[in-house]
Formats: sequence, structure tokens, C-alpha cells
Amino acid sequence: MYSMCETEGPYKHPVGLIAYLADVQSQAENDFIAQNVTGGARAWLGAERVGDDFRWIANVRNGNEEPGLSYTNWKQNEPNNSSGDEDCIEINRGRAGAGTWNDLKCKRKISGVCKYSISEWIEGRE
Repeated sequence: MYSMCETEGPYKHPVGLIAYLADVQSQAENDFIAQNVTGGARAWLGAERVGDDFRWIANVRNGNEEPGLSYTNWKQNEPNNSSGDEDCIEINRGRAGAGTWNDLKCKRKISGVCKYSISEWIEGRE
């Protein structure tokens, strides 16, 4: 399950919810997010730059510190790290280039796409 969530940069988990900024593992998942999650024209995904590569924050949470994304959907000429500190990833959900990714400064104030863990929610209620 996915929804928009307010964030202060992509590292803060939504208060009171068992949700994390989304990691995108396939074209189908990327298309679903781009077409179905409502809100602004762009939103954070849950990734961070490590050296010259990116990694999903969810992987780090699960003990996998290795950089690298198995699936990507970068906009043409991205990632470009144009300002030298574009260490996070946003997904474009507007009409032009919907579903494409851009590297962006982590300090930008935009909402994020949250991915809920149903199993963690169930465990937390027991």
C-alpha cells in the first residue's frame, strides 16, 4: 500500500505510521506510483547517494549496506548531481515525464511516497 506523506527531507519516518519512503523494485511498481499516488507533481523516493551510486534506505534498514539499485527510471541526462549535493531521488508525477526520476538536494521541501508494511502493522497490533 502507498500514500503521500509529509517529510522533512527523505530521512524522517511519518510519525505514528509504520511506513517508509518507497523503494521501487520494478517498472510495474514505478508505474503504479506515478499513476495512482495523488499529491504534488513530484515526491521523494527512499534512496540516498553513496559515493557515485544510490542505495535504497530500506535496504540499509534491513542490514544491506551495499549501494546500487536493481531498477531505475532516470529522466534523460539524470542523475547529474548538477549542484554537487543532489543526494536524494524524486519521482516526477506530472504529465511530462511522469514516472521518471531526478536527483535533487535532500533539503528540498516536498512530500514523499510512503510504502506501508502490512506485516509490521499486524505485528505492532498484536
